[in-house]
Amino acid sequence: MGKEAEVAQVPVKKLRVLALHGFRTSGAILQKQLSRWSPSVHELVELTFLDGLFPATGESDVKAIFEGPYFEWMQHNGDWSEYYNYEQSLAYIVDYMEKKGPFDGILGFSQGAILGGCLLACQIKKRVVGGKSPADLPPIRFYISLSGTYLNDKGIKDVYSGDPMDVPTLHFIGANDDMPSVEYLQFWKDPTELHHRSGHRVPRLDEKTSSKVVAFLKCFTSPQS
Repeated sequence: MGKEAEVAQVPVKKLRVLALHGFRTSGAILQKQLSRWSPSVHELVELTFLDGLFPATGESDVKAIFEGPYFEWMQHNGDWSEYYNYEQSLAYIVDYMEKKGPFDGILGFSQGAILGGCLLACQIKKRVVGGKSPADLPPIRFYISLSGTYLNDKGIKDVYSGDPMDVPTLHFIGANDDMPSVEYLQFWKDPTELHHRSGHRVPRLDEKTSSKVVAFLKCFTSPQS
């Protein structure tokens, strides 16, 4: 018998994903953190990194590891019960997506995940923020949250009320992370969870976790035209 014919790999069109960094870091820093992820993940996505609207108003927790400049998306009071300037940042992100989109999905770490999820909630609930309407954007197809949670501010937290939001989501939850990421799951319909042993950080992916991320992303890919 002759050799079996090899099955040709069909190239896929990369998913365009807007990546939002954490508190007092930057798009360049998140890019370096995600560069450690498996090539099998990066083969499926085209990541666009956006810096926060505001220069950091205090010291960065990562200054010993990564050079600045550092940015933030919003500020908060001492007990994390009130946030400031998040509407301006949401409008800034929507404006960027209008000009540089469309984007298939949003990925965010920490404060970036909070803003990304809030923007998606505003799109679903047709909520105008900062004079911008996320509902006017093409629908966001998926959301990846790294150490994310809901925006617990009285001016916006009602956007999470009602039935769980029916958008595919992937949530990274650290065993030693004090962010209430598990509580956040209740707002999303059938969320996919990936638990890791680290704390509040962008985790490295082992082979098993990488395969789960790839499987999630492949639900949205299509052949390259």
